[in-house]
Amino acid sequence: MKEGRPLFELSEVKYAYAWGSSPVLTVDGLTLREGECVAFVGPNGSGKTTLLKLLNHLLEGQDDPKLFRGLVKFRGTPYNRMLARRHTVYLHQHPYMLPGTVLQNLEVCASSNLDIQAVSREVLKEMLRSVALADKSDSLAKSLSGGEAQRLALVRAIASGRDILLLDEPTASADSASAARIRDLLRSLRSQRTIFFSTHQRRLAEDLAERIIELRSGTILHDRRNDSVHQPSS
Repeated sequence: MKEGRPLFELSEVKYAYAWGSSPVLTVDGLTLREGECVAFVGPNGSGKTTLLKLLNHLLEGQDDPKLFRGLVKFRGTPYNRMLARRHTVYLHQHPYMLPGTVLQNLEVCASSNLDIQAVSREVLKEMLRSVALADKSDSLAKSLSGGEAQRLALVRAIASGRDILLLDEPTASADSASAARIRDLLRSLRSQRTIFFSTHQRRLAEDLAERIIELRSGTILHDRRNDSVHQPSS
């Protein structure tokens, strides 16, 4: 990971959910860089999730000029779905649990890791221990509480091996204990992955992100460095 070089470059971007309707996202210009931990903050409907989904090439009609206009570059080349699936992973605010056990959920996602042939069960169990789910490894994933499911979804995203984590309200469904574990895990990952996350919790943004982008009504209101956050060592 070459820290600091442009990763995503957005210019004159406009996206609408339906042809002829007003844009729900308007970004005149935005550069997001390798190795950054960036928080997108704002109230519901501000465009946070839409922007994250755009970075995952997950928006319906993103290739339709009637709905999407502008240019998105990824490491200097036009962005497309193939690049998105290879390099990014998107964590939904309310993640879906796959059939089977907690450990099997993790194994399925680890099997999609393009950089390795296999991940041992011990490594996966250690990942579960890092979010206090080791004792749940043989439980059905769909039996987990909201906070437990959010923690499992995060380690599934990490196990996929993608270098860019796109996290939509990663602590929204978590109780205070789960939120603290998620926050600690994300803090430990800042030196290893590029992390873009949305949140309406300013305290979480101030605690984790080195850059905070505030959105209102689909546009960028403020974009600032957060000098108070502890920077990860390179």
